[in-house]
Amino acid sequence: MSKDIYRYFRIEARELIDGLAQGALALEHETGHATVSPLLRLAHTLKGAARVVKRGMIADQAHALEELLIPLRDQPRRATVQEVSACLALVDGMRRELDALDAAPAPASSAGGAPGATVAGAAGGAPGLAPARAVRIDSQEASALVEGLASASRRVFELTAGLEALQAVGVPARTLATLLAHDLQDAPGQALTPHREAELAEQLVSRLDASQRRLQEGLQGLGREVVDLRQRVERLQLMPLATLFDGLQRVARDAAQELGRQVQWQAEGGEIGIDTAVLAVLTEALPHMVRNAVAHGIEAPAQRRAAGKPELGTVCLRCTRRGNRVTLVLEDDGQGIDLDAVRTAARERGLIGAEQVLDDPAATALLLRGGLSTSATVSTVAGRGVGLDVVREAVERLRGEFSLSTRRGLGTTVELQMPVSLSSARALLAQAGRSQVAVPLEAVRCTVRATAQQIIPTASGEALVHEGRTVALVALGSLIGAQATTREAGARRLVMVVQGAGAEAALDVDALLGTSEITVQPFPPGVAPVAVLAGVGVDEAGAPQLVLDVAAAVAAALAWAPGAVVATPAAPRRLPILVIDDSLTTRTLEQSILESAGYEVEVAVSAEDALAKAAVVRYGLFVVDVEMPGMDGFTFVERTRADPVQRQVPAILVTSLSSAQARERGHQAGAVAYIVKAEFDQRILLDLIRGILG
Repeated sequence: MSKDIYRYFRIEARELIDGLAQGALALEHETGHATVSPLLRLAHTLKGAARVVKRGMIADQAHALEELLIPLRDQPRRATVQEVSACLALVDGMRRELDALDAAPAPASSAGGAPGATVAGAAGGAPGLAPARAVRIDSQEASALVEGLASASRRVFELTAGLEALQAVGVPARTLATLLAHDLQDAPGQALTPHREAELAEQLVSRLDASQRRLQEGLQGLGREVVDLRQRVERLQLMPLATLFDGLQRVARDAAQELGRQVQWQAEGGEIGIDTAVLAVLTEALPHMVRNAVAHGIEAPAQRRAAGKPELGTVCLRCTRRGNRVTLVLEDDGQGIDLDAVRTAARERGLIGAEQVLDDPAATALLLRGGLSTSATVSTVAGRGVGLDVVREAVERLRGEFSLSTRRGLGTTVELQMPVSLSSARALLAQAGRSQVAVPLEAVRCTVRATAQQIIPTASGEALVHEGRTVALVALGSLIGAQATTREAGARRLVMVVQGAGAEAALDVDALLGTSEITVQPFPPGVAPVAVLAGVGVDEAGAPQLVLDVAAAVAAALAWAPGAVVATPAAPRRLPILVIDDSLTTRTLEQSILESAGYEVEVAVSAEDALAKAAVVRYGLFVVDVEMPGMDGFTFVERTRADPVQRQVPAILVTSLSSAQARERGHQAGAVAYIVKAEFDQRILLDLIRGILG
């Protein structure tokens, strides 16, 4: 089989060139043997590897780079601007040669494949390099692995269905054994054949039980392993943001050199990993942000001195992650955006009237719309008004959010928020008519069982009064075109409050079905997309789910005027269940399970919070965690059993404590049931609650 002789060289050379680019930029600010010697090793390693695969141009440029670096090593000093520019020019030349090699058809080696093996060995043995970190993940191979693991996950759920079928076989077998045993008791003098039949039936039951246990244990272990492996492979697809930092530092330096500015670059949070698809879009947008920061923010040295600032301006990129979203904040300590110039440019373009007055927020919003530039002249750095256009379009493609703030004389801050991955997300599953919709979990602010008093009519439809504010309310089914659900008059409505594009909306849903890790895919060819849907998701079980585009849904909800809700006579109201747990995940899961089963649910974050709620609301059941800050669940149950009113409310303990002593303590406290979280089964919980409440 033919082999690509450049396969390993491409990997190694890319890493070496990136290291050389980073080191060359450091030469302007750092001196000494510790700075220059690693660069010489990188250049020497690259030269040798290029010669092995007969890439003479790269080898010659690496040698020329060595010649530039040796004087800086032998006579330690800070490199001049011209010397750094010469080094970077050679690095750029090698990068262009490598890019051309990537684009060219790969020649085949001989059967031995020696060149590829030699290059791999050179990378592994080079001093100062970490071979494990030098390997780049092939995103296509990683994607194929994810797809394969997703298929394996679906197979696990199929086998689980087979297990349920096997469990069903045990029912008639047990029935047969019971009937035969009963017949033998009624006719003990019969022949031995029925005894043999009963024995066989009992053996069948025993073997089925043993097979069922083994299959169940194996499936549970396989399921855990597949989920863990899938998560690990998905993490392989995430590239650290630090891969962008060196290039952005180069952008800042080049812009400053052209404009006669002095800039220092700072970056934080490079260890945060993001999906390669997100990284590709950011690679297009962030250079424009950095160039704008230098061109429109950082002043000339003389101007900064006059303003009492250091001549060296600062451009800083800070990256943070929270949940499944990453925030990038680019700050500069420059002069700030001239909003008067923005107003002037807008009048010249006819975007506002000659006498129209814009306050600063309105002028900033106009600038974010794009197409405006405050530069008096056009240069290769700024002046055409397209930089923010590119950034805005990139954020829209990523379904993210974009904001800008500026202070005269102090600087400008641009903030981008976007998902870590476009392909994988944790979602809350909601029922809307006959459709299931996956809502990205990081966009869900809360879920509410809204009373009739909390829902008010508005000029365009309805609104939810929640936590002292009014939020536009619309049925999720109406947004996606699902059939309207019949409601009971006066019944509480299950509402999900979501946030996107800087605003909030409340979505009326029929049920919450729990959380799931979903893999998001675009709509299949030929299927017309729905405006408020981001695509189709596949959950852990392989079931398809519609995925909500929260920003689009919020925008639609703010403009929506839903029709009247069909009412039916009200049924007798059942008392709500109070779920008490300090864990948000556990509270949300238990709440969604119970509400999906038709129960009205309220939540408390502590035992003390629950006692306060129970003092003003009558509940039908307490579902209580044991280990909580402050008062624990045992004490809560004991307190309510001693109360003449609350003692009538049954309590179920749901806890991670599994010891016999803990179970006994729970029963002594007065709990009607004790459920261990490690053995949690929602069917058992619901059967138990139905037995208590009906």
